[in-house]
Amino acid sequence: MKNRISKYLTHLVPAAVAKTFSFLSDHHYSALLLEDRENTEALFVQQITKWIEVVNAVDTCAFEREWSEMA
Repeated sequence: MKNRISKYLTHLVPAAVAKTFSFLSDHHYSALLLEDRENTEALFVQQITKWIEVVNAVDTCAFEREWSEMA
C-alpha cells in the first residue's frame, strides 16, 4: 500500500512544483514571503510534516484534502 501511495505522490510532484513556481513568481507574494520568511518556513515545515503523517497512515483521501488546502 505504501508503495502505491509513494507512486501516487511521485506523480503529483510536477504539479506541486508548477504551483509553487507560479506562486513564487508572483512578485507581490514573493515580497510578502521575504518579509515574513520565518513564519513562511515554519508553515512549510508544518505542511511537510502533515504530508508525512498522511503517507505513514496510508490515507490518500487525507493527502488530497491537504493538497487542495495548500493549493
